[in-house]
Amino acid sequence: MHTDNDAAVDVPWYEALACAVRDRRGDGDEGTTWVLFVDDERKIFVGMAIEPDGEIGQAEVDGLAEVIRGLDPPAVVVAVTRDEGEPLAADWRLWEELRGRLAVSRTELIDVVVVGRHSWWAVLGGRPDHAS
Repeated sequence: MHTDNDAAVDVPWYEALACAVRDRRGDGDEGTTWVLFVDDERKIFVGMAIEPDGEIGQAEVDGLAEVIRGLDPPAVVVAVTRDEGEPLAADWRLWEELRGRLAVSRTELIDVVVVGRHSWWAVLGGRPDHAS
């Protein structure tokens, strides 16, 4: 499995990320968006959860991009909880919108990962042969 730039996907890293999100997930957290700030060594050092209140719109994406640019981390990964582990159109839009807004910043948007109860899926990382 490879990303668009043909670099090998670090499946254990994605698996650990999915497990960390699941460990913090509550029963009513379907659609919660997690923004995880990542250091130069690809370790998550802090994160924040955005509770679902409908779909994340333009204003929320603008605010989120502003927070990310203000904190100026080396990288971020966004995780969205979906019980079935399958992306919705809104998850793809979030990827496109954030990618566009962060294109001129120092911060790398690593991926948007959909974390299900028993699996995960990522925009760039795809789905592993055996999900966690």
